[in-house]
Amino acid sequence: MSLVARAREYALPLLLLTSCVGLSAGCTNRYTIPAGAPTYAADAKVAVSVNKTGVRQVRIKVVHLAPLKRIDPTYSAYVVWFSVPGQGITRAGSLSYSEKWRTGKLLATTPHPKFELIITIEQNASTQQPSDKVIARRVVSKV
Repeated sequence: MSLVARAREYALPLLLLTSCVGLSAGCTNRYTIPAGAPTYAADAKVAVSVNKTGVRQVRIKVVHLAPLKRIDPTYSAYVVWFSVPGQGITRAGSLSYSEKWRTGKLLATTPHPKFELIITIEQNASTQQPSDKVIARRVVSKV
């Protein structure tokens, strides 16, 4: 087999392999997290990807999310938290809630490749500590 023929034989597989390796940093891990009481119908859809600087971008969309005033008039926000062993719990932000569409959305970032995502119901939207009213939680990762 000539050198040119051998190069052609290996060129396509090598090109595909390098393309996949190059794209792996941009791939997204997706999770569906069923919610618990008192928002049983809700599902959190989470997508975690790594940007060029190595920071994880976490996109959260919760569907079928009950209006807070129907759960308890004293609650004012759905809040997302990231928990990392040895690092404590960090407030990622409040879900932007659409009563019309019954959805909540948040785009947050974290430098941690593995963390527990927690969604709580809070009386104060700017609280710095999560309440015990957890509606969803799951360990997620993106290495």
